[in-house]
Amino acid sequence: MLSPIVLLTAAYALGIALGQYIPPPLPFYLLLLFVGLAVIAIIIKIKIGRLLLVIFLLFGLLQSRAPQADPLGCFVETDFLTVQGEVAGKPNVSGEKVYFPFTVIRANENKIRQDILVFLRAGKPIEYGDKLELRGRLSRPEKLLLFSVTHCRKLGSGGNWWNKVAFYFSDRFNDVLVQILPLKEASLLGSVLLGSSVSPLDPEVKEEYRKAGLIHLLVVSGTQVSILIGVCLSLAKICRFPVWLSVAVATIFNLLLVVVTGGGASILRAAIMGEIALVGQLFDREKEFSTALALSALILLLFDPNYLFDLGFQLSFLATWSLFFLVPPLTESLPEKIPGRELFALSIGPLLATTPLIVYNFNQFSLAGIISNFIVLPWIETLVVFGFSTAMIGFIFLPLAKVLGGTLWLGLAFLDLIAKAIAALPAGSAYVRQVPFIWLAVYYLVLLNLIKRLATREGIKRAVFLFIIVFFLPLFIGGEKGLVVTFIDVGQGDAAFIECPNGRKILIDGGGEESDKGRGYDRIGKMVLLPFLRKQGVNKLDLVIATHPHADHIGGLNEVLRSVKVDNLIDNGEVLNSPAYRRFQELIALNKIRRVVGRVGMTLNLGEVNAKILWPSDLDGTVNGNSIVLRLAYGATSFLFTGDLDDQSEARLLGRGENLRSTILKVGHHGSATSTSDEFLAAVSPKEAVISVGKRNRYGHPSKKALAKLAPLGLLMTKDVGAVTIRSDGRGYSIATERPCRSARNSRPPD
Repeated sequence: MLSPIVLLTAAYALGIALGQYIPPPLPFYLLLLFVGLAVIAIIIKIKIGRLLLVIFLLFGLLQSRAPQADPLGCFVETDFLTVQGEVAGKPNVSGEKVYFPFTVIRANENKIRQDILVFLRAGKPIEYGDKLELRGRLSRPEKLLLFSVTHCRKLGSGGNWWNKVAFYFSDRFNDVLVQILPLKEASLLGSVLLGSSVSPLDPEVKEEYRKAGLIHLLVVSGTQVSILIGVCLSLAKICRFPVWLSVAVATIFNLLLVVVTGGGASILRAAIMGEIALVGQLFDREKEFSTALALSALILLLFDPNYLFDLGFQLSFLATWSLFFLVPPLTESLPEKIPGRELFALSIGPLLATTPLIVYNFNQFSLAGIISNFIVLPWIETLVVFGFSTAMIGFIFLPLAKVLGGTLWLGLAFLDLIAKAIAALPAGSAYVRQVPFIWLAVYYLVLLNLIKRLATREGIKRAVFLFIIVFFLPLFIGGEKGLVVTFIDVGQGDAAFIECPNGRKILIDGGGEESDKGRGYDRIGKMVLLPFLRKQGVNKLDLVIATHPHADHIGGLNEVLRSVKVDNLIDNGEVLNSPAYRRFQELIALNKIRRVVGRVGMTLNLGEVNAKILWPSDLDGTVNGNSIVLRLAYGATSFLFTGDLDDQSEARLLGRGENLRSTILKVGHHGSATSTSDEFLAAVSPKEAVISVGKRNRYGHPSKKALAKLAPLGLLMTKDVGAVTIRSDGRGYSIATERPCRSARNSRPPD
């Protein structure tokens, strides 16, 4: 029988969830409904428990908050914008840039309140709470609002005392770790003890731990809280403190941990549960886990209903829930003769509980976590206790902490070695296609059924078989039949992803930041292109084509070459002295990618899809004019990809007499006035045209001249409709856009 707290929490959470999909009713009508229910309950004598469930459900609906408005959206990719506001979080340094969350309160003299992520050149001292006036440009890769700053002026100081105290203690803690250990190991230990949000790790290291199934070690949660409370209670017992004093000491350190870590959802959940357990000791009551877990959730959701949609909150509760409801029956169901069955159940239980959320949110399916957790779990708590102890000694007597740091380094180096080795396993981790929400719901229903069967020992084989099918289903979600071409919205740049009927995957260009200031990574590639490919379940690209070496075409490709296995690469052979191109060459050599220079007449082996390179014949034109031109044909549907081809090269291409006629034209050079001549357009004679272009870009693309020429066609621009996906069965084609499209011409179902 579920406790009342569990039921009330479930009702309240359901109300919050429903409130995101049901138009929010006016508080007045909800109050009338509360009163009406109370009157009806008195008249017909409804049980108070059922009435409370309905009230909590309605209260959740009332508390549910609508998605944040987007007043700054109209300023995305304008020339310049001046904003005023306050630094809302701790600034972090990455290469030559410092970045931080920023709350805008004024934009171009308009009162606006919205959160953005700010990037500016490192060197200027920026602290949490600083009130700044910033001038720069807004961009929106994926759902993030990024602000690249050209001018910064400090107006004053602000911020709340809680965050200032948290940042002060976390900075002191990190300073001690850096003096005890080398920088990499200090960051790793800080992440294990306080979470990666307090002690930032290199993104590539975090990705390795995610692939190895050890990312939970870098999120401070129940493990750290339970160890801290356990150590405090043990020391208090040795000192023979009375129970109330032992609880008080443990509470102080528990609250201190919350302060230092900044009070995220997972640590708050663990801290609240820890306090419930401590208070239970005062009253000599046996701890009821489900009630404690539900009560901690209810307190958090009353404080902020949006925690329900926080992935850290969800993963933390599921992992903790699995330790008490999944691990015990799993352990009991395993034969006693199996050595380490408790450890195996402890390794696999949280993985089974959290995997679907990881798959749904990150498209990443990992079985490596079973191996890595089986190796790491027996000694990770010892590492945490030793790490905490060494850090505390460092505050008191640094020389002794430095001596102990040698042993600590060995443990951290071993942990890192395990993560690297398991992340490198070929079948350890894979990206899968975006799974529907219905799979998530079915998975947890099947998991609950499995737990029930394991507990009752009835129908176990059938339940296990059904669970295995549902668990591995994402690995078998295949691509669509036919040819699928997606023009990805990368802002002011080009990128197209092609899936052939035979399963081959091709990427033409990758967008990228035009500024190309050599920071070592490209935000468009990291925040737009890679997430897109992962949602398509891309673990390997058969071919990458770089039409020409400008940064807005190859900058994003660099992130792909860095993170995705690429078998073959074709470029035009042109050399450009730029940071983006130098990284491009380095990554090709480092990953030993087979590289071919594309020239006129080259054909590609793509099965049923005919693919031929039509340009360039040489490199005697401009950088844009030397762009690779590729024509794809699948039955009656054909595509012409033109890179940034200019009108002079178009004329030379027309002179060669090549067959340019195509159903869909990727318009050259983002629709500039120097591309897509009348003669060229007549030769291609497309039915649809796609322009990959940034919203309100500083070049004025597309030009009015180009738009006038393309007006009679089915014209689609990524700045307006987002990603454009065209599917063909060889007889006809259909078009889908990321955002609603006004033109009826943009939907042509297959014949």
